Amino acid sequence: MNYLDLRSDRIRRRTTLTGVARQWIPPIAAVLIVGLTMCANTWTVSRDLASRRIALELECQPLLQLQDEATSLRSEIAALRERENLALALLEEKPILTLVGLVSRAASANRQAVYIEEMHYLRNEEIEIASEGTTTPCSVALKGMGENHLAVARFVAALRDTQVFSNVELGASGRTSRGPQDARSFELRCDL
Repeated sequence: MNYLDLRSDRIRRRTTLTGVARQWIPPIAAVLIVGLTMCANTWTVSRDLASRRIALELECQPLLQLQDEATSLRSEIAALRERENLALALLEEKPILTLVGLVSRAASANRQAVYIEEMHYLRNEEIEIASEGTTTPCSVALKGMGENHLAVARFVAALRDTQVFSNVELGASGRTSRGPQDARSFELRCDL
């Protein structure tokens, strides 16, 4: 059926726009309402999660402090154990001052002058590295100078006579340019 539309162009446009608006406004409004609802729900959930996170951080803060404290206490315990092991090792070994006294007494017992220039106290680890696997409890390395061969020989004999050293070895002996014409430098190793 054909009919004649006598409405003006303006009224026809308004009617067309109204029809289109009636057709599309409800779905658009529904989408907007659903979107706004989802945004509100997401914001509420994120706010709740943020508040829970803050609460958990406040609960965990003492645990983190305890963890840091435990780490520092472990390092202090390790340092104390190391000091304790060192103290026990020193108790097992001959006291250093006693060794210095024995060496000084052996040097002064000699009628001829003997001078000690260096004295090194070597523990097990240092000895194993130096002598490739042979171990002794500890040893003392001495470097010095004597007036002559006889002074060095008497000094070695005096060290052996102390009966503190299990072995006294003369490593090297030679002429030195310092001191008197017959002066001899020497290197000794005394095992305890």
